[in-house]
Amino acid sequence: MINKINAPYLAQKGAPQKSIITRALNRLRLNPAELSQLKESLKPTATNRFYSRANLVITLAKGDFKTINHLATAINRSHQFVKKWLEQYVKHGVEALKTDAPRSGRPSLLSTHVITLFELLLPLQPKALTKVDLFASFKSMLDGRTHWTRKMLACVLGLAQSTIGQYVKKLNLGYFVCSP
Repeated sequence: MINKINAPYLAQKGAPQKSIITRALNRLRLNPAELSQLKESLKPTATNRFYSRANLVITLAKGDFKTINHLATAINRSHQFVKKWLEQYVKHGVEALKTDAPRSGRPSLLSTHVITLFELLLPLQPKALTKVDLFASFKSMLDGRTHWTRKMLACVLGLAQSTIGQYVKKLNLGYFVCSP
């Protein structure tokens, strides 16, 4: 019923939009290849996030769900998860389920300068640096040592041991191997 109160709202917004469930089902009906693509890609190698999202769309196609809450309960996920990923699927298709938006937050502090220092220091034995004036203050720590430790690298580079660990992981070093 249109009255003076809701008439301006209807004029601005237009006709009510179909539910996200209806729009997702319509997309699946128009693109049956997407459903088979999702089923084929649900393998143990699929990432956990993609698996959850693909399972959402496959479950929707199999069942008779009228509301987002009903679907969310069926796949044991939140209402927000179902709504967000159905909207992404309707707008952008299967590819939208595979990728996440970039995460916000503090940018990485792992600089290329420190990576270059790593590449220069690691081939050397720590005891060889005791002869260089720049490392004279670390003589007692480095003297006689043939392999690097996180603690030694942290002191020499002026970084925290945890940061050294991040570089080791990023550079796939595992162990600090030095040439004899």
